[in-house]
Amino acid sequence: MAVNVYSLGAAQEVTGSKHIIEINGRSYMIDCGAFQGKRAESDEKNRNFEIPVDKIDAVILTHAHFDHVGLLPLLVKKGYNGNIYATPATRDLTDLVMMDSARIQARDAEYLRKQAQKKGENFNWTPLYTEKDCLKAANQIITLSYNRKMYISPEVELEYFDAGHILGSAYAYITIKGQRDANGKPLNNNDNTALRIWNKLFGWKKDEKRNTPDRRRATPEEQAAYTGPERRSGHDRREGKDEIRILYTGDLGRKMKPIIRDPATNVPPPDYIFLESTYGNRKHEDTAIAMDELRKIVHRAIEKKGKIMSKVIVPENYKAALNPYDTQRAIMLIHSIFEKELCSELDLSRVSAPLMVPTASGLNDNLNGVERPVGFDIKETGEDCQVVQSLAKWKRKALKDYDFHVGKGLYTDMNAIRRDEEMDNLHSVYVDQWDWEKVIRESDRTLSYLKKVVQKIVNAIVDTEDIIREVYPELNVYAPKKRQIKYLTTQELEDMYPDKTAKEREDAVTEQYKTVCLMKIGGELKSGKPHDGRAPDYDDWELNCDILFWNEILHHTIEISSMGIRVSPESLDRQLTIAGCDDRRELPFHKALLAGELPYTIGGGIGQSRLCMLLLGKAHIGEVQSSVWDDDTRKICKEAGITIL
Repeated sequence: MAVNVYSLGAAQEVTGSKHIIEINGRSYMIDCGAFQGKRAESDEKNRNFEIPVDKIDAVILTHAHFDHVGLLPLLVKKGYNGNIYATPATRDLTDLVMMDSARIQARDAEYLRKQAQKKGENFNWTPLYTEKDCLKAANQIITLSYNRKMYISPEVELEYFDAGHILGSAYAYITIKGQRDANGKPLNNNDNTALRIWNKLFGWKKDEKRNTPDRRRATPEEQAAYTGPERRSGHDRREGKDEIRILYTGDLGRKMKPIIRDPATNVPPPDYIFLESTYGNRKHEDTAIAMDELRKIVHRAIEKKGKIMSKVIVPENYKAALNPYDTQRAIMLIHSIFEKELCSELDLSRVSAPLMVPTASGLNDNLNGVERPVGFDIKETGEDCQVVQSLAKWKRKALKDYDFHVGKGLYTDMNAIRRDEEMDNLHSVYVDQWDWEKVIRESDRTLSYLKKVVQKIVNAIVDTEDIIREVYPELNVYAPKKRQIKYLTTQELEDMYPDKTAKEREDAVTEQYKTVCLMKIGGELKSGKPHDGRAPDYDDWELNCDILFWNEILHHTIEISSMGIRVSPESLDRQLTIAGCDDRRELPFHKALLAGELPYTIGGGIGQSRLCMLLLGKAHIGEVQSSVWDDDTRKICKEAGITIL
């Protein structure tokens, strides 16, 4: 019995869920979703998806979201006339979703046709499908209620369990049995069906270099020869049985949601699970916490008389003090002045820095551990590289390579792309900052030394502001930044505001003191959680900090710098273990550091656009930085008179 599994969407991308399971010459499609994105890209992917409709025996739906059912009418239009299985609620919602999509496409076609006529252009775009195709698809849907079984072919049995995602959402529990007749009765057959299915699906092949198996399909001879620990009895115990059970989860719901039941837990143990993991590296907050956070956001916006759309806050009656032309000149001036002030305070020299580093070097920074770096391969060298997310580790190596001595340091422009950043007034996918690093003595690895350096950085910021205000006196409408710093640890802050979230604590203390140095970030607090994430391999969690200023325009904290005394061999060893990152010990940078081959250093990053935003009284980082923004953000800002570059 031949079995193949492959995906036509929602694999290494977010939308367009379409998966195929081929069993003994029959093909079963799980979901038939539309790709969603920019108009041209979406149309290309949806219009040209290649599926041999004459070879599909059945379609199994998990739920009625557009990215799971949106191409059903197109599938039918291409000639599919078989059964489509769904729960009753999914059938009803799918009917609505398909018809709505057809009507929207018809209106789009009419609008685009008129636009083309005005421009004197030819127009040949047609909708993917019509309402007639939707009606035909709806008539092919067969319903199956939760916890009921149905043979959808002689050897495949389908059962649905509540997935708790939306009304009618379901896990698809597929049982592949030995060959059966049309009545579902087993045929006499002595071959080892289930084991051969397993071998085809997940046969191990030994990786000779590591003496462990990988996921490449093995030949029967290779499987028989391999006797390593990964060939577990849990797999072999299926030998001699005539069925194998596969669970396809679809989209999983959350617990404790109104109206929707919790995801079912009465599912029989499957042999294999296919799980879409688009957000698999993130943990949902408790629903009550999320609702409380929403309430606070709404109340905060009402108090500020601002608007909530996307994640952009528009202050009431906001008007930038400087026009776009003067803003650009002021940005140039801030860069020039601040770099001189910073170099003077910390004894730094400018160096060139990489935009990318080899993936295998371990030099790129992991940040909070969930951000995905932008990676690509180099044709000439054949190696994989990543756009830097930070230069913290590279700078420390550079201090050694460039032969910097104690008391001397370097700075550079660091430009990065953080594609997982949640964009708002302060956050962009484009990061620009001054990255600096300085050689220190082992005896300097103290909080008192950290505080001295923080004061010097704040002095450089305030001195820069003084000069900028002399050139642009219209900026004097804003309160000047304070040189006096409030120092406290994350645990002290949690003790002060135990009922607030981490960001709410920062807002509360920074609004009171205006300039704050928040220390000891990354380690677990009494509450059992860290204040914020911090990579385990550059800052010492006991000797680091964030420099925070109060932004009176947004009535919100703005973090200008993340910095710290870097890990020693001992603290790196400890933090790698705590963070569960012991695998990094074999990377070149980490091996050199653990061996004591790199100098003791202190360093950090200072946001260029954020500093310009702070000193020039801007409401949105897009006013001082060219980046990519969604249409809603641009529209909201335009209506509010905020000039986004």
